[in-house]
Amino acid sequence: MRRDSGRPAGDTRDEFDAAPRRDSRSRSPFCLVPSALCLLLSGCEAFDFQREWLLGVTVFTCGAILVFITLARGGRRMWVRPIPALEAFDEAVGRATEMGKPCLFVPGVQDINDVQTIAGVTVLRRVAERTADYRTHLEVPTARSLVMTACSEAVSEAYVTAGRPDLFNPDSVYYVTDEQFGYVAYLTGMMVREEPAACFYMGAFYAESLILAETGNAVGAIQVAGTAQPSQLPFFVAACDYTLIGEEFFAASAYLSGNPDELGTLKGQDVGKLLAAGLMIVGVGLSTAASLADRRPPAAPLPAAADAGAVRRAAEWWKGTLLSGGKDIDWAAVDAEEEPPEVLPPAEGDPDPFNADPEAADKVDAGDVAEELEGGL
Repeated sequence: MRRDSGRPAGDTRDEFDAAPRRDSRSRSPFCLVPSALCLLLSGCEAFDFQREWLLGVTVFTCGAILVFITLARGGRRMWVRPIPALEAFDEAVGRATEMGKPCLFVPGVQDINDVQTIAGVTVLRRVAERTADYRTHLEVPTARSLVMTACSEAVSEAYVTAGRPDLFNPDSVYYVTDEQFGYVAYLTGMMVREEPAACFYMGAFYAESLILAETGNAVGAIQVAGTAQPSQLPFFVAACDYTLIGEEFFAASAYLSGNPDELGTLKGQDVGKLLAAGLMIVGVGLSTAASLADRRPPAAPLPAAADAGAVRRAAEWWKGTLLSGGKDIDWAAVDAEEEPPEVLPPAEGDPDPFNADPEAADKVDAGDVAEELEGGL
């Protein structure tokens, strides 16, 4: 006999539907782990298996980074090529000390979430250590409040590391304004009034790069710049004494600190870049070989045609996987590419259009023209 559920008459819902349900928010988060694993293992919209080559490149690069970090921690010396702009820090601060003038450090116009600003703050710590050693005044005006806090902390730690915590002046790191050209107007005015002997521009810069560099050049300061903005690098190269270009700017932290983790990461990334460059070179070579194979004579023997087809298939695979983001390749269309039409000799009795008598053609054309003129008259 079916047990009475105590529902009113006419309620045809199943007992499971009528039972009260628990709120999904009351479930433990660990209950979602099996569902997530099932989704990943099923492969439904979780992985794009047409780009497995990207997984291989990523695993190879990450493995190289881990290997170099382990070697660096084990005491192996990681060679990094000398960067003249980083070695010029001591020269610039020493010149300011001899002249009795301050140093100016500009960390860019972007906020702390910009990677160039973070790299600039890292360089600031090295500059602050040198100014603490030489007892030289350092000015750090900023365009963002969070950048001011990060720069103040970096300068304070640098003075403590140098053993001169009493020389740190919190008022030397200050906030000016978020307005781009208002900030630049303050910097140029200060540079003209105080005439700093060394100016450092490290961070993200835009239209103000040439204004700052030309003003510093006008006051006779030694200038060291670093940015990853390709459109602003020419101005810094033209107006500054030393410039950190692109990757050199980001590698400055590893170069200056000598931290094994940073040096190992730098070397591992270089291996990944070499792998990417090699893949591009091989892909370009295969594409070039395929295009040259398509231009072979029509009456080429069978082995040459077979080799050309193999090269074409290799080039299409390379472009369709590594160079084009893993698109689907229609191998039937690749194999069915039309060959250049073969020119057949004319049959017996057919006029050869390539050997026609030009004088006869001229006569025919003249007669047609005469008839048309008579008809018009």
